[in-house]
Amino acid sequence: REITSLDFEIGPPVRDMLEKALSPITTTELDQLEIAFREVYDGFSWKMTNAYQGVRETISMFYAKGIPCYIVTNKPALAASRILEHLEIAQFFVDVISPDARQPVFQNKGEMIRYLISRQEIHPSSAIYIGDAADDFLSAKSCGLKFIGIEYGYGTLPETKTFKKVQSFAELLSLNLVNKTGVRMINRDIFDDLFVLKFLQG
Repeated sequence: REITSLDFEIGPPVRDMLEKALSPITTTELDQLEIAFREVYDGFSWKMTNAYQGVRETISMFYAKGIPCYIVTNKPALAASRILEHLEIAQFFVDVISPDARQPVFQNKGEMIRYLISRQEIHPSSAIYIGDAADDFLSAKSCGLKFIGIEYGYGTLPETKTFKKVQSFAELLSLNLVNKTGVRMINRDIFDDLFVLKFLQG
């Protein structure tokens, strides 16, 4: 079965993307595709991941200023850890939450954010969630977090003026966040992933 593009679905867990892109599809077929995907991605394709321009410099600046940074991602924990080490930015993050960071696995992004807030004793009023899609905004809102929209990602931001938007990760520095005490950054969109199916952001 041919897939012409996955651009409109990039971001959610791979199983969700495949199910939407190939619907109708049986559970057995979906299981087989997910296993094949994981074999390829966990085997070598994660090495093709790049950081978006300005990410390392910006994150290192937050780190130097004592602003704790975290990641909430749809990538499995093993892949996320490998990618961060490969990009040499793992040391800048206090914690990384993936769907399989606990058992049973998280069912959505909101659950992961709430788990991170509890685990790291983060007060929602002191945290800012950065993402590129409507579900990022809604997840942040449901958890009582401020939100900054990233316009360079694969997702689609909601048409609302209730949050700030930036066109590059480095632009976060211009918001003077580094001068505010107690601010914590929860990031999602720092990777530019490549894969045989175009692959996923998240």
